[in-house]
Amino acid sequence: MVGLFAQPQSFSLGNKLPEHCRIALKYANEREIKPNRSAVIDSANSYVGNRLGDPYCCAFVCWTINKSQAKSPKIKTGLSTKFKSSESFSALDVISGKRYISSGDVLTWQRGSTIFGHTGLSLENWKSNKGLTIQANTKFRAESSEGDGIFIKSASLSALSYFRIVRITPVRY
Repeated sequence: MVGLFAQPQSFSLGNKLPEHCRIALKYANEREIKPNRSAVIDSANSYVGNRLGDPYCCAFVCWTINKSQAKSPKIKTGLSTKFKSSESFSALDVISGKRYISSGDVLTWQRGSTIFGHTGLSLENWKSNKGLTIQANTKFRAESSEGDGIFIKSASLSALSYFRIVRITPVRY
């Protein structure tokens, strides 16, 4: 389940957040001007080598990580299911209590066993199987891997959902 959070005025994690999340938050509530297009979206798509107008959730994550000068991961892809590093771990490890999602981690959704997915950033250390995220190319009010902008949303883990978070990738400075 993914819920909506319009960026609340009390949202005060800014100084505790990794730099790539602070950069991403500058664009919270950015809306597409044309389908999959705006100056920010075009910059993200250009950075990973996507065509302008392509889906941009993963491109946005890669672009913000690059702008933050993080040490890893150094990934440039527009395909969410290709976003993985040697430090990536399974959402099942979180569900079983072996691992935790931290502020700044990259979350990768997958649609069944297809190559299609979605990417977002955790904005907090998750205390359970749900937490705040910032996601690009998503809808303002609904769960979606195709949308109309960049929004702060709640997300949760569910091993049984067809469209689900499957992988978490830490970002290192």
